Amino acid sequence: MKIVLQFSAGASVLDRAIRWITWSDYNHVDGVVAIEGYGDYSETEVKLLGALPRGVCYHAPCKRYLRLDYRVAELPSGQGAGIIRFAKRQIGKPYDWLGLVGILLRCRRLHARNHSAWWCDRLWAEAFRLNGYALVDAPSWKLSPEDLLRSERLREATAIETRMLKNWLQIKREEP
Repeated sequence: MKIVLQFSAGASVLDRAIRWITWSDYNHVDGVVAIEGYGDYSETEVKLLGALPRGVCYHAPCKRYLRLDYRVAELPSGQGAGIIRFAKRQIGKPYDWLGLVGILLRCRRLHARNHSAWWCDRLWAEAFRLNGYALVDAPSWKLSPEDLLRSERLREATAIETRMLKNWLQIKREEP
């Protein structure tokens, strides 16, 4: 089973601030998720699943971005299904605003692991880690989207996969 993560760099002031704070070229990561089933993108609706300021939810791609990249994890079907199930069970949980305050104040206790609120990178890092496929060797509260992007356990999506994903998600690049 393939699990696809979409890494994006948005054009808003908040997006730029997140990249500056995290020293990352990307400010957001989402999972590309089939709504009806696990991983069969051919006959079902495909959406992005991630943690946004409004909470963990399915959502459409952003309309303006500076960079967009895809990475793929190839997993046994049971392990991949567990990752997707974990992420879907987080839908409705809030964004981790307290953790953001913790980063700004450099207070580790405020941004330590907490499964009741999420950031985009921590959601996916934990989903993989809890299903026996850690993407990085670091606590999830210390991660940025860039750390996940550079994981040796993810491969770069091929040009054909990227075109298919953009087509499924109906992504058209708009210049900022």
